[in-house]
Amino acid sequence: MIRNSSSPPALPYTPDAEVRVLNTRSPIILANQIRGEEMIVISEGLLQELKQRTEGELSSSPALAALLAHEEGHVIQDDTAIVSRIQLISSLTFAPKNMFYLIYNFRAREFRADDHAQKKTSSDALETALYLMEDIDFNSTYVLPEAIGAAPAPVAKATSTISRAFGTLYGDFMLTDAHAGFDERRERLLQ
Repeated sequence: MIRNSSSPPALPYTPDAEVRVLNTRSPIILANQIRGEEMIVISEGLLQELKQRTEGELSSSPALAALLAHEEGHVIQDDTAIVSRIQLISSLTFAPKNMFYLIYNFRAREFRADDHAQKKTSSDALETALYLMEDIDFNSTYVLPEAIGAAPAPVAKATSTISRAFGTLYGDFMLTDAHAGFDERRERLLQ
């Protein structure tokens, strides 16, 4: 189990995976697998950010419901197990993990998780969630000490050519084109 975590407060959507709240101010939401157990992890920091930005009760927040449904989509697709395998193979072989993310087409997996969230909630809820997530500062560093197979929510893209080139092979896949950005995901909703 994740240390320093607790059961969630009342939520607007109950995913099929267990939801754990991580005791950190860093804004985090992710589908995760620890010792074979799949779960959705959301931080107290992200819950507070969402509460402030939506000026409402989290238990009725359509945006939070869409975020939870999106992460549930990753669990249903078995993305957490795939990420675990990629991390293991990459660390044992020194192979660039981002090449595996591209091979497994995580861009399409992100879109399918969005499709799941849209189906379980609504297009408006997902669009609002994407705007809120884009507005939150995800540049703060966080560590999940036991998080093998973490598939964190997207953060800002690398901007320099060197950062992008290195990131494509060895960096965090959320900083490369293997993970769809907020604008692209919102545009896809409108189609």
